[in-house]
Amino acid sequence: MPEQHKRKEGRPYARHPALLAWLRMAQLNSRLMRAANGRLARWDLSVMEFDILTHVGASPGSIQNKLSERLFVTEGNVTYQLGKLEARGLLERRVAGRCKRLHLTDKGQALFDEVMPEQEAWHVERFGSLSDAEQRQLLALLRKLEHATP
Repeated sequence: MPEQHKRKEGRPYARHPALLAWLRMAQLNSRLMRAANGRLARWDLSVMEFDILTHVGASPGSIQNKLSERLFVTEGNVTYQLGKLEARGLLERRVAGRCKRLHLTDKGQALFDEVMPEQEAWHVERFGSLSDAEQRQLLALLRKLEHATP
């Protein structure tokens, strides 16, 4: 049973490390997402659009309906985002049998090649307060949580 504490109003609340860790992750994620969206705005990209470009750039020919599983968003959201990227000439959907395969266009690849190194350097700087070993440990712990979460 988690340790109970009393708030000033007299109502008990839990201070279990799991709750505190979740709150800290949510707060940090919110701050990092705002900052990342601000940085990506100079390329007229959102974090979601950059995430899609990253996945498709790393795996040309990815299947559209599998992308939503990888990004943990709805298929409708992915379809909407892909439409925006396609309209900008950054990505194309090619019908292959019963599925759509995703490919960056030359323009999309050029943008990806420009943005990726800067984003990677920015993230390296954000995590610079952690040693390489701590970053690997954090990644392993996050993967463990991800696999344990339905």
